[in-house]
Amino acid sequence: MKRGLVLGLVAALVVVGAATGLAASTQRDDENLGKFFFGSQMARAEVVMVVGNQVHDFRIDQGRVQSVRPGELELLERDGTKQVIAISPTARIVYQGLKPAGGIVRGLFAITVREGDQPAHLVRVSGARRTP
Repeated sequence: MKRGLVLGLVAALVVVGAATGLAASTQRDDENLGKFFFGSQMARAEVVMVVGNQVHDFRIDQGRVQSVRPGELELLERDGTKQVIAISPTARIVYQGLKPAGGIVRGLFAITVREGDQPAHLVRVSGARRTP
């Protein structure tokens, strides 16, 4: 069910982008809107969706992992904002490439998805560790 909500989130983001006319101002075609909004330039996003007559408010954060503590990550987002994201103990953690020996570590790139003020239920981690 949550996978369907996340996929619906991506579809909604494409529709929202088309509706705002941002596609025209950035000279992007419809096929690239998802990549544009979820690409490396995004710092964070909030998307409100209605699924089965229920309102869902999703928050998506992405950035470089600054610190890892039990149950939370601190991300440095593209706009320079640091966000501390609570991570659910049942969160699905997806590694793009090989899983680092120590799990999520400082210097990796992460995208988190959470609903409202709840802890993130999905974390996608990628990239190589940066040396401090």
